[in-house]
Amino acid sequence: MVVLLGFCGFAVDISNWWLQAQRQQRAADAAALAGVVFMPDSYSNAEAVALSTASQNGYPSGSVGVSTTGRPTQLRVQVERSVRNFFGSILGVNTTRIRRSAVAEYQGSVPMGSPERYLGQDPDRNHLQRLWVNIAGKAANKQSGDRYTANGCGASAYLCGGGGNQEYLKDVDPATGNRTNEGYFFAIRVTSPGDLNVQIYDPAYISTGDTCTSNMPDAATAATYVGPEFGDNPGQRYAGGNTIYCTGDQDLNVGSGRPDTAYLVRAPDLTPWTELDNPVINTASCRPQNFRPVSANLATLLPATNTSPDAVYVREVFHRWVTVCSIPNAPVGDYYLQVRTNHRPSNPANRNIPVSEAVRYDPTVNTGGHNRFSIRVDGGTVGVFGSGRLPIYVNSNATTTPTFHLARVTPGGAQGRNLKLQFFDIGDVGNGSVTMRVIPPPDSNIGSNFSGCSYRVNGVSQGTTSTCTLANMSGGSYQGGLVDVTIPIPNNYSCSYQTATGCWVKVQMSFNSGATPTDTTTWTAAIDGDPVRLVE
Repeated sequence: MVVLLGFCGFAVDISNWWLQAQRQQRAADAAALAGVVFMPDSYSNAEAVALSTASQNGYPSGSVGVSTTGRPTQLRVQVERSVRNFFGSILGVNTTRIRRSAVAEYQGSVPMGSPERYLGQDPDRNHLQRLWVNIAGKAANKQSGDRYTANGCGASAYLCGGGGNQEYLKDVDPATGNRTNEGYFFAIRVTSPGDLNVQIYDPAYISTGDTCTSNMPDAATAATYVGPEFGDNPGQRYAGGNTIYCTGDQDLNVGSGRPDTAYLVRAPDLTPWTELDNPVINTASCRPQNFRPVSANLATLLPATNTSPDAVYVREVFHRWVTVCSIPNAPVGDYYLQVRTNHRPSNPANRNIPVSEAVRYDPTVNTGGHNRFSIRVDGGTVGVFGSGRLPIYVNSNATTTPTFHLARVTPGGAQGRNLKLQFFDIGDVGNGSVTMRVIPPPDSNIGSNFSGCSYRVNGVSQGTTSTCTLANMSGGSYQGGLVDVTIPIPNNYSCSYQTATGCWVKVQMSFNSGATPTDTTTWTAAIDGDPVRLVE
């Protein structure tokens, strides 16, 4: 009987060990999944969130260990606790130590376009890429190159027809669950505290045409502008033609008017996998701002003798850097600059607009055209990049072979998976053609070429390319088309992820002599598979 009771008691203890181990495992899983979304950029945030999550599940910090695994996008959480034995104590074993661990991996939105403080060109600091950020008004036609904020379908384009651009309502309002269009998001990564200043070059839609040949003064007239409001070298800054200052705001499909453009900055939060729930910053030095469009003879508006409201406004914003947000001693984290053209400011002449108007998609707004600009961030240790989507306008020239930063691919979450790239309307370069080559990060162990690249055009397979090169793309075949490129990332992939300039995949463009590279295009990048997952 004593032996039987002993076995029964042992069975009770085993059942309790199993139950406690299951609870610890669930807590470790939850903590690892919650914390890993801050990797690899902020281990301190990842650790704090993991410890907080474990505590909420009944395991305080003294019983939880958080660590990395050697892979930058992975987080290990170990939960350990002594369990009191019911019957084992009779044999002198009062407690049993139970340990459970979990490893989670995160691959969030792929940073696109820049490892630096700039996204686009800065002619005032000699940061010259001939690359601008683009956003279209809703009435613009998708085949002109803006994949997500242009809703018109004037000609054949990928997923376009019937009721308009099928990719226009791509977002879901977290408050209502309704489909909406939130414009574009650009991540501002602050890795050490410091004063943060967000500036936009040429933030307003000022109609000049792709190469600044409309509404512009000639060089001799522009050279006569004198005063601090004109900056350095006014003879080039305001001269007609495709100079380094020309963003090329384009009057395409503006039958319903030209677009207001809103800029708002969202603060970091605990859900970095989505930008829509990040709180909008609304302070005296950082609040949503609207820039109204102007389409008029700039030779009349630019001279300092013209004191009309339009003239004062144009001299302030046209081909100039304008601060839209200043945050003293900004905390570490990912901020998001949201840019949109489908809001309705109640008073467009007033630059500061209510948050309620800046964040609301208004389906009745149907303006057209393309606004081009650059983003510059000063203060702290920061970088700015497209968050998974990069809408750009390239006004280079056919004698150059520009190389752009495309996407940052870090080890861990990318190893053994596929980098999926999409290039929309990539070959629209006039009468010529362009050859595009995707280049591995120079600091990686891959070498000079990716291997095993495959690509499709509008869903139709075009086979593989040994050097990840797509040759002789022309507007006749590629305008409004979607090119998918799939690149296998090796299991042993490594790169210098500790530095902001490391792990950047690049794209090189080569134009033939007949090309006129004034092209609007939209690029996307993603790593396939679940963005957050348990791997152990």
